[in-house]
Amino acid sequence: MSDCIIRTIDLTKIYKIKRFLKTEKVIGLDRLNLDIRQGSIFGFLGPNGAGKTTTIKILLGLLQPTAGEVYILGKDPRDIATKARIGFLPEMTYYENYLKIDEILKYYAGLFQMDPKLTRERIDTVLDLVGLTVFRKKFLHEYSKGMLQRLGLAQALLNDPELLILDEPTSGLDPIAQMEIREIILNLAKEGKTIFLSSHLLSEVELICSHIGILKNGKLVKWGTMNDLLKINKFFEIHLIPSDNFIDRIKEFDISQIPNEETLIISTESEEVKNNIIKIAAETDSKIIGIYPRKDSLEIMFKKLMLENNNAYSD
Repeated sequence: MSDCIIRTIDLTKIYKIKRFLKTEKVIGLDRLNLDIRQGSIFGFLGPNGAGKTTTIKILLGLLQPTAGEVYILGKDPRDIATKARIGFLPEMTYYENYLKIDEILKYYAGLFQMDPKLTRERIDTVLDLVGLTVFRKKFLHEYSKGMLQRLGLAQALLNDPELLILDEPTSGLDPIAQMEIREIILNLAKEGKTIFLSSHLLSEVELICSHIGILKNGKLVKWGTMNDLLKINKFFEIHLIPSDNFIDRIKEFDISQIPNEETLIISTESEEVKNNIIKIAAETDSKIIGIYPRKDSLEIMFKKLMLENNNAYSD
């Protein structure tokens, strides 16, 4: 379909590594299937060595898959015209520190063969967007890590791309700067741009991403919309002031209990257990303060997935 920006079909990458005169096969990606639509912010998650970097390199046409298919904007990712429609922010940016911002961005504009007038306009636009206009006369060696990260984002936006691939875009930024970058990303998605975002900052991903995919050992183990995935693991919290009899009566239930001064917080995923707790509270003159439906955070869901059948990760 025309609005499919990234599509992979059984994408597989197998590395051959020589160890002690023997060649071993290591699976970097195991039949990865992605279907990322226009305007979405896709969070790509996984522990170190899960295959995220391998995926990004294949999407950028820097690495050939062993098997499977990959399409970026409907084309082969190695297609030069397609590359001109992509913006990329790597996790680690490297610039010559004796240069100034304008010199760096003019160099990248030259790679895109941009018209000089358009280059000047785009540099002004992206520097204003990432908050670096007032620093444009400084040399890069005077920049903090956070400022260099902003420069990396400006570089990724210079060619006004349809697809942005961002690897740890808020790395090194203070909380205020993280919020500002978050707003930029959200606004770019509203403009119709598609963002593929790889990050270890799960709280940031939860705030901005519309869809997520989680890799483990090269396999996509969870994917879908953020709302749908976090609704799966819903539970109830019951806040109450218990009587002594109440504590004895609830020992038979498989629940989580957290003492909080005079208050007890009980967590359960079972509607039936919740109703039994309410009934026992009434029978023992325990005072219920509140009953709150909850859902797992992305961080909790991620941790549970990583602990399931935990094996060594392959890269």
